[in-house]
Amino acid sequence: SEKERIEKLSWWGSLAGKQGINADGKAWHFQPVGLIATLKINRVNQSIRKGKITFDAEGNNIPGSPFFSRVIHWPGNELSGVTLGRGYDMGSRSESEIYGHMIEAGIGQEQATKIAQAHGLNGSSAQQFVANNKLEIGEISSEQEIALFNLIYPDYVDRAIQNYNHWTIGEAGRFEWSNLDQVIQDILVDFVYQGFTKGPNPMKAGMKNDKNELINYIENTPAISQYEPGRRRANYLGNN
Repeated sequence: SEKERIEKLSWWGSLAGKQGINADGKAWHFQPVGLIATLKINRVNQSIRKGKITFDAEGNNIPGSPFFSRVIHWPGNELSGVTLGRGYDMGSRSESEIYGHMIEAGIGQEQATKIAQAHGLNGSSAQQFVANNKLEIGEISSEQEIALFNLIYPDYVDRAIQNYNHWTIGEAGRFEWSNLDQVIQDILVDFVYQGFTKGPNPMKAGMKNDKNELINYIENTPAISQYEPGRRRANYLGNN
């Protein structure tokens, strides 16, 4: 009969609790390609996409170090605001902007709300905020720190392109930004990240796409060379 035929076909339930099948008879199936893609995405999200020289120069991951960056800190000058991670300066950011960035980087709502209270503070006000709130706010994770950097770095690339065009347009021997070697682009973005935007020389030093010329500028310009122990720009150019 039709009923008997259906019962013969419906054999899976009889395997419940047998042959390694769960007692409830349920089996879970994973699509291999989809699973690999998910794992790959997670790894990408936890890696530095661009600007590793800047990321490495803006702090470290050593708790107790003066340069430990996974807590709020104040870099120590009147222009600096409360900073988190690798150079996320809140001195000129709004509360809503900071909160949005924190959430997007995977930081919880409560911690993000506390961090965002640092909006608009600079100099001694920023220093005082760090002293009063560092312990209560606590650390962010390494993954969150990387995510935050990946989130803001593209904006500094855009700023660097604008700054480069502003100072080099019409100069003899100038390369278009897109034709510059990637490592030279990285260094020019690093200049902008650190705030060297007010004069033409940092951008002009890289405009001919000559690594040696840029190295010479870095090593022989005191305002730049004083930061070499931590930023290692000349070394990066020489080794890449």
